[in-house]
This record gives sequence, structure tokens and C-alpha cells, in this order.
Amino acid sequence: MPKKKRGTRDKKTKKSPWLNERETLFYEQQILDNNRQLARLRTTNEELEHEVKTIRKQFTKLEEDRSDIVAYLKRNLTEKIEETRELNERISALEELRRKELTMFKKKEAAMEFEYHSMETNLTAEVKLTAGKLNALEDWRIARLDLMHKFEVQNQQLKDQEERHKNALHAAEKALIVGKAKWFYFIAINLSLSNLLMQKEMEERLNELAEKFREATNIRIADTTHRAVRENIALNQELDMMLELCRELHSNTMDYKEAVKMLKLQADLFEEEKNIALNKTIKQKRMITNLAKDCNVMTDKYVKLQRFNYYLLSHIALLEEYKERSITAEKKIRILEQNLQQIKESKTQILTEIHSKRQEFDNLNQTLKEAKQCIMEALQLQEKLSAEDVCSSCHTDLKEEVLSSLLNILKKQYIPSISSHHISQQEEDIECHYEKGSLGLLQTTPEVETDQQGKDESVKIEEKQEPLSMPEKVPSCLLNDDSSDIISPSSSINHEII
Repeated sequence: MPKKKRGTRDKKTKKSPWLNERETLFYEQQILDNNRQLARLRTTNEELEHEVKTIRKQFTKLEEDRSDIVAYLKRNLTEKIEETRELNERISALEELRRKELTMFKKKEAAMEFEYHSMETNLTAEVKLTAGKLNALEDWRIARLDLMHKFEVQNQQLKDQEERHKNALHAAEKALIVGKAKWFYFIAINLSLSNLLMQKEMEERLNELAEKFREATNIRIADTTHRAVRENIALNQELDMMLELCRELHSNTMDYKEAVKMLKLQADLFEEEKNIALNKTIKQKRMITNLAKDCNVMTDKYVKLQRFNYYLLSHIALLEEYKERSITAEKKIRILEQNLQQIKESKTQILTEIHSKRQEFDNLNQTLKEAKQCIMEALQLQEKLSAEDVCSSCHTDLKEEVLSSLLNILKKQYIPSISSHHISQQEEDIECHYEKGSLGLLQTTPEVETDQQGKDESVKIEEKQEPLSMPEKVPSCLLNDDSSDIISPSSSINHEII
């Protein structure tokens, strides 16, 4: 009994070795998914291996560069240290030279100051002497001017005396002539001979007296002129001597001034040389400080390189995190592709709607063209009838035919209904460029325009429609008929021109 039970259990536990279609499909799908995942993982693994190789190469390059940089920095440090030693030696030598030059310059400055003070004292004394001499010359000049004035006064007095003597002689001659006339009048007859003798004697005496007076005056004038000339010559000689002395003193003062200028220039040059030496020492100190700063910078760079190595290791760890993020990003990309597909489908639907709307608009344009052609034919008939001068009552049939034809044209075409929301949006977007009465269907009415403040009101007629010159006059019965909805030919022509 127990053996039979075991056999039944073995039969129940045994399964069929073959798989169902469902299971095969499921396993095949799993295999495909696993293969795809393996392919992706292999590609990502290859990319990561490639990145790791590049990073290792960069790391090796950085290590090589680091060793080169360290060697270069060490060389620079040794060179800079040697340069600093040389510069320190130069600075010490320059400081010694500066001290020696300072002592020399101080001695020279003391000597120059002593010479300058001595020259200043000498020049002040000479200036005082020249000032005294100039004052004396000024006194001589004033005395000369006084003498010249006196000489001119004497000349004027001599001229006045000469005029007086001439007047006296003229008066004496006059008196003699008058006396002679009187003498001749009283003793003309008796003493004619004696008169002649006396006259001759008197004339001789008068001539002698005049000659003596002239000689005396000439002698006096000559003496005074000789004295004045001698005094003038002496004064001119003295003035020439004083002028020569002034010139010599002026030349000496100019020479002293030039010497003072040269001394000042030398002092300025010495000061400039001193400043140049000080600037050189300051520059050398700055060079030393800059070299120390460069050394500090190089040490900082070395520390930064060590930090960079540490950051490399941290970035390698970050790369793995970014790889995981890339897997999630691929999933998001798939979702976005699905959304794109939906957008494309909606785009195709919109394009089909646009195509249908275009067809509807083409149909509407066709109906409008037919209506326009009908109206033009009616206008041509109206012009022909206006040429024949027929009454408006005869054309009612014609108007009815035109209206019926327009109705038939409009009934033929199907006008699609537009949603109210779409119409309201279009009306908001479209601005009205036409006003009431501008198309010729209605008469123009004046509009009252008010300002913002409401003070001035001005009536403006919008447009004055000018009638076109028609070849033949249109009758008023056809134009001014309110019962018909057809546009008059004149208004239609005006509208087309506008």
C-alpha cells in the first residue's frame, strides 16, 4: 500500500517537459529585453571605460606636468634666490655709494652756500655803489638840464637885447632925421654948407657909435657862447664816463646773475641725481617684494595642484552618479517622444481644418465675383437706359431681375457658420478703417467733435464725394431711388477709385 501511494505522488509532482506558447512568448520577450539591456549596458560600459581611460591619461599627464612644474618652480626658486642675493649685495654697495655721495654732496652744498653768501654780500655792496653812482649821475643830469635851461634863457635875453638895440638905433636915426629936418627948416639958407659938414660929422659919429656898440655886443655874446660850449663839453665828457661805468657795472651784474643761475642749476642737478638714486633703491626693494610674492604664488600653485588631484578622485565618483542620472534622463526622453507624436497628430488635424477653411473661402470669393459681375452688368444696362432718357417706372422689372439673380447666386453657395467666440476675437483684432457713408451706400452726415475739456465744438464733414465726370448724364430717377438696394453707378465708381 505505501509503495502505491508513493507512485501516485511521483506522478502528481512530475510536470510536462514542454512549455506553453504563452510561456515561450513571455520568456522570449524577457530574453529580448535582457539582450537590449545588455547592449545598452555594454555601450555605457564602453563609454565609461573610454572616459576612465581619458581621465587616467589626463591624470598621468597632470602627474607628469606636476613633476615638470615642481622642477620648474624649484629652478625658478633657486634663480630667484640667487637674484635676491645679488640684488641685496648691489643694494648694500649702492647704499654705501649713496652715503659717500651724500657726504660729498653735503660738503659741496656747504661750500656752495658759503660762496653764494660771499657773492651775495659782494653783489649787494657793488649794487649799493652803483646805486650811489647812479644817484650822482642823476644829479649831474639834473644840473645839466638846469644849465641848458639857463643857456636857452641867455640866448633869449641876447635876442631881446639885439631887438632893443635895433629899435634904439632906429629911434635915434628917426630923431636925427627929424632934427635934421627941423635944423634945415630954420637954418636952411644961412648954414647950408655948415649943415652939410655937420651932417657928415654926425653921420660918422653915429656910425662909429653903432660899430662900437655892435663890437661890444658881439664880444659879449662870443664870450658867453664859448663859456656855455666849454661847460657843455665838460658835462658831456663826464656823462660819457659815467655811462661807461654804468655799462661795466651792468655787465658785471649780468655775469654775476649767470653765475648764480649756473650754481642753482648745479644744485638742481645734484638734487635730481639724489632723487634718481633714491628711486633706484625703492625699485630694487619693490623687485625683492615682487620676487617674494612670486615665490608665495608658486607655493600656492603647488598646493592647488594637490587639491586638483583630490578633486579628480571626487569627480570620478561623481561620474558614476551622473551615469545613473543619464539612465533616468533616457526614460524621460521616451516620454517626451510620445508627447511629440501626439503633438504631430494634432498638427495634422489642424492642417486639415485649415485646408477645408481655405476651400470655403475660395467658394465665398467665387460667389462675390459672380455678384460683382451681375452688378456691373446692371450698371451697364442702367447707363444705356440713361442715354435713352427712359423713366424710372419702366425699370422696375429690371431691378427685380437683378435682385432675384443676386438672391439665386447667394442661395447657391453654402456660407459656413463661425463660432461666436472666434468672431468676437476677430472683431477685437480687426480695426474699422471705414466710416458710415464712405462707401457711397449712404449719405455722409456731419459729425460733431468735442475736445477733452468740452469747451470747443467743431462740426467736421468727413468726406465730400466729388462726382466723376461721366460721358453722359445719369438720370436722377435711377440714382435717387430708396426702394432698391443696388449701388448707384456714380457711387460705385467713386468707391473703386477710393
